[in-house]
Amino acid sequence: MPYHHKDSNIYKTKEEEIKEKKERKPSKMSLFEMPKLSKEDKEKLLKHSKNHKKGMQSTHIKNMKKFMLKGLSFSKSHKKALELDN
Repeated sequence: MPYHHKDSNIYKTKEEEIKEKKERKPSKMSLFEMPKLSKEDKEKLLKHSKNHKKGMQSTHIKNMKKFMLKGLSFSKSHKKALELDN
């Protein structure tokens, strides 16, 4: 059995556990915290995807979605996706 110093406390109180959890670095973004597109943005993308051969599976639409998830507007993400397409 390992030797424990008399001042060491191997059992933590609830407050200490909570404090320790708060001090930890945040982990990578979980699936539940991933940013999502708003309903309006999804509808815009669906409507726009009908202009492309593969629809929502086209690389142009995938790039637009990626930019929109980063916070760009529909028109700005469209311009950036066009630049990537060329």
